[in-house]
Parts: sequence; structure tokens; C-alpha cells
Amino acid sequence: MRKFCLVLALVLGVAAPVHAAKFGVSLGLGAGDSSAEFDSPSGSSRSDSDVQWTEFGFALATGAGGGARTFTYRLDASGVRGEFNPDNGGDVDVTGVNITNTFGFYVAQGPVGVWLGPALNVGLGRFQDGGADGTYLAVGLAPTLGIDFNGSAMFSLSLSYRIQTATFEYDEMSLDGDLDTDELFLRAGLLWGD
Repeated sequence: MRKFCLVLALVLGVAAPVHAAKFGVSLGLGAGDSSAEFDSPSGSSRSDSDVQWTEFGFALATGAGGGARTFTYRLDASGVRGEFNPDNGGDVDVTGVNITNTFGFYVAQGPVGVWLGPALNVGLGRFQDGGADGTYLAVGLAPTLGIDFNGSAMFSLSLSYRIQTATFEYDEMSLDGDLDTDELFLRAGLLWGD
């Protein structure tokens, strides 16, 4: 499933239309629940936690801006800061980068455009669990509803239900595992261009 998401994101991203390109910035906020499975020489364990994400970075939109267009492609390349709050106590801080490809189909056009479609994301970075550090790699899929407010600049809002799965590994311990996250994710973007 992870390889399929990566290949699909690459193929659709390369094939996306390049007309009516807009560039800008986006800010995303997410919150949800996660479940981690840990594997170590002494056995397996599980931990549930709440999670919060913040993403900020570069935004690209093609096929947007009103008119008779039916398809829009969005690319968000963001820096990520996150925090996990495990039920058994402690905090895990996350920093990294996230690339999100969104493919939308307009259901309403005009000064206010409404679109629906899937978002595929790939993220990687580092985490700090108390005094222990490690790395992670994540992929995600998110049904998304978006609204564009078109003018001299385009203000875009989107709401997603994002399902992510990640693998993680500690640097100096024989400990790794898998993490599944379900979250609501709100993204706002301000873009300029054709």
C-alpha cells in the first residue's frame, strides 16, 4: 500500500496540468489519535496517544482560479512540527518535512470554487522521545473538501480526514515499530498567479 501511494503520487503529480499556476504559502493544523506498535529484542508493546501537527511551507495550485476548469492539482511542501502525548505519560516531539499532492475535481465554479478529491502525502524526519532520538518515514491518504475564494489572490481552505502510517526507528536502541494515525487536518493557503 505504501509503495502504491508513492508511485501514484509521482505519476499523477508529473501528469498534472501546468496552466493557471498559482504560487504561495500554506499553513496546516491537524489533530487526532495514533497507535504505535513497538518491536524490541525483549518483545512487542503498544502505545496509544493524542497527536497534534503544524505544517507551514510552499504551496502550488494548477487548474485553479475559477472559469471552466474541472480539475485542480495542489502541491504543498511543508516543514512539520508535531507532538505525541502517549496515554502512559511523556511527550514525543517530531520535526520533519511533508510533501502533499492533492487532486481535486470542482463541483462548483465562480468567485467561490468548491472541489473534492484525495490527498496523498509523504513525510520524513526525526523525533525525540525523552532522551532518545530516532527517525521516521510516513505515508498518508486523505479524502479532502476544498473551497477557493478567487480574487487578485486566491485564498484556499481545505479539510481532510487523513490516515497515515509510519515506520520509526530509534538511533541508539534496538527498538523500532509502526505507527498509525487518524486525524482531521485543516489547511489554509494564500496564492498568487495566473
